[in-house]
Amino acid sequence: MNYISGYCTDAGAIKRVNQDALCLKSAIYNGKEIILAAVCDGLGGLSDGEAASSYVISAVSEWFEHSLYEHLKNESSILDIRQDIDNTLQKVHSSLNRYSDITGKILGTTMTCLLYLENFEKFITAHIGDTRIYRITEGQSKLLTTDHSLISDEISKGHLSEKEAAED
Repeated sequence: MNYISGYCTDAGAIKRVNQDALCLKSAIYNGKEIILAAVCDGLGGLSDGEAASSYVISAVSEWFEHSLYEHLKNESSILDIRQDIDNTLQKVHSSLNRYSDITGKILGTTMTCLLYLENFEKFITAHIGDTRIYRITEGQSKLLTTDHSLISDEISKGHLSEKEAAED
C-alpha cells in the first residue's frame, strides 16, 4: 500500500506553547503491513493541553507496540482489536480526568487515530475533535471523520451552509 502523511502544526492564538503531539509507526507482521497514525491537539483554552496530547500519543504508541502484537499473535478478530483500542482510550480518558481532579488543572485534547491492518484489509479509526482523516484514491479525496465543533454542529442542523461556514 502507498500512503502519504502530512502534518502542519501551529501554537495557535491562545497559548504560546504548542500542544500538538504526533505518532506515525509502521510494522510488518507475517509479511503484512500495519500502520498507525495518530495526532492530538491540546485544547488551547485549557491548562496543560500539551500534557494531555502527549499522554494520549504515548498510550496509543505503547498499545501499538505491545497489545496489538498480542492480538496478532493470538489471531484476534478485528472487532476484538477495535474493542481493545477503545478500552485503552477509555482508560486514558479516565486517567486524564483523575489527574485533573487531583491537580485542579483542566486539560483536554483532540485525538484522531488511524490503524491500517493489511491482513484484514481494514482501517480502524478513533476520533474526537476537529482533526481530520481523508482517504485519497485515484486523485479523489473522501473525508472519513466528522468534525466535533460548533460550526460542524450548525451545518449538520441546517442552521449554516458549508459555504457560509467557509466565509466566516
